[in-house]
Amino acid sequence: MSISRRAFLGAAALGPLGVTTFAAPGKLPTRAFGGTGVEVPLLAFGCGTRFLAYKEDEEALGVLSRAIDLGFTYLDTANNYGNGKSEERVGRLMPARRGEVFLQTKIAARKGDEARRQLEASLKRLRTDRLD
Repeated sequence: MSISRRAFLGAAALGPLGVTTFAAPGKLPTRAFGGTGVEVPLLAFGCGTRFLAYKEDEEALGVLSRAIDLGFTYLDTANNYGNGKSEERVGRLMPARRGEVFLQTKIAARKGDEARRQLEASLKRLRTDRLD
């Protein structure tokens, strides 16, 4: 079934029945990620402000793990979310869950050496050497 993000959010706002109308339990509707051909859920789990609001890392990781269980398998973070704290938290969960998610991070640098330095730091925090 093809559904737009807007229609999905509208139906989901109506309550649990709206979500189950369009998705099997633990599976959100998907769409192609740009021209890559990779299918990702319509909704990403943003690892920014709200994720960083959890004071305890274990609580944040529990929320992230539960979100993955519920079908939020597209994770979005950035090197400047909490000065790397978001990537560090996500990275703690990746050894156990990496094969289940499409992981995206962003860097601020736009020039060669600085971009490479930021990317290498991000990969280290995310505990991955894969760019997929």
